[in-house]
Amino acid sequence: MNFAAHDMRMNIKEALIKSERGEPAEPRTDESPAIYDISRSPFDKLRANERLNQGFLKQTAIAVVLWVASSLAVAGGDASTPPTSAPAPASTAAPASAGANYEAGSAAYDAGDYDKARRIWQPLAEKGDVRAQRGMGKMYEKGRGVERDFATALKWYRPAAEKGDAESQYRLSVGYGYGLGVKKDEAKAMEWLRKAAENGQKRAQMSLAKAYEDGMNGLPRDPEKAKYWHDRSKTRE
Repeated sequence: MNFAAHDMRMNIKEALIKSERGEPAEPRTDESPAIYDISRSPFDKLRANERLNQGFLKQTAIAVVLWVASSLAVAGGDASTPPTSAPAPASTAAPASAGANYEAGSAAYDAGDYDKARRIWQPLAEKGDVRAQRGMGKMYEKGRGVERDFATALKWYRPAAEKGDAESQYRLSVGYGYGLGVKKDEAKAMEWLRKAAENGQKRAQMSLAKAYEDGMNGLPRDPEKAKYWHDRSKTRE
């Protein structure tokens, strides 16, 4: 038992009893608590006991609060802050890169395993990978592992061409120029041929030089432009 706390409770009870008697609340000098030695009516005694109980409960509540606060302080906690769990460790496994997947498909294509190449490239192409889109276009254009289909080939070449892929731009130009998988359109063929040439596609540069040299495909004869594109086709870019 905590004797200091016991003495404190005894003093509180005696003070309440003296208050009921009209006596000054002086500390007792003897050890007897004299809780029931009240020379008044039973009702007075009952009220006095009720006050004693209320005082005792109040002091007990304060003591409990102080004890909890001190315990939290020692433990380094906070009653208003719930414990938090440690964050889960981040995964250290790095996902396979799109580049690595494309290269795997390219290796399969070069080895003649076109079905594997298509299984690797198609999901990438559907997600917008330009090289995979070009690869899918080539498979359908040449009929490698799939039934030859120029319309499907241009379906894959077009998004890659619109993103600036020179090879896809050239293949789209050929499609429009010969009406393969799309309605023949000379103007669109030259539009895509020029874009491919400007982006460094060598066959497109040679074709554009020939068109200016002979005045073909809706272009006027222009020896200077023919020479310009011919020279560019011979240089590395």
